[in-house]
Amino acid sequence: MEKQTPILKDKVLQFLIESANWEGTIEIKSEDIPTDLGVTRASLDRILTSFEKQGFISDFHTHSATRDIFSITYILNQEAIDFMEQGGFTFQSHIVSMNLEKLKAEIEQLKTDSPVRAERMTTIVNNILSSLQILKFFE
Repeated sequence: MEKQTPILKDKVLQFLIESANWEGTIEIKSEDIPTDLGVTRASLDRILTSFEKQGFISDFHTHSATRDIFSITYILNQEAIDFMEQGGFTFQSHIVSMNLEKLKAEIEQLKTDSPVRAERMTTIVNNILSSLQILKFFE
């Protein structure tokens, strides 16, 4: 299964925005999807399904002629543009990382002030970081 990184999701969402005509349903044929987008059809389906759940697109459908010849239809929602204007998935991922680094620094300070509480906090943070690594693996 192809890893769906924040960069890949940003590229796909930007492509959908650039393909929009704002006149209703948008159709994109498989041959119109740039190869440098670097996404398989299966991964594209998963990403677009996720985008629909997040409210970036609606009425998403895949129409297949063959395994390699298909088209997708969707309606682009304003939320997609707003999200990209705020930095997209890459920025969101960066913010989470920065917040975790800040928390780590605060725990280091707490270790000198209150070692027992710091140890508990360290365990909690390590559990959170482990969970995030597992989630990144499945993206």
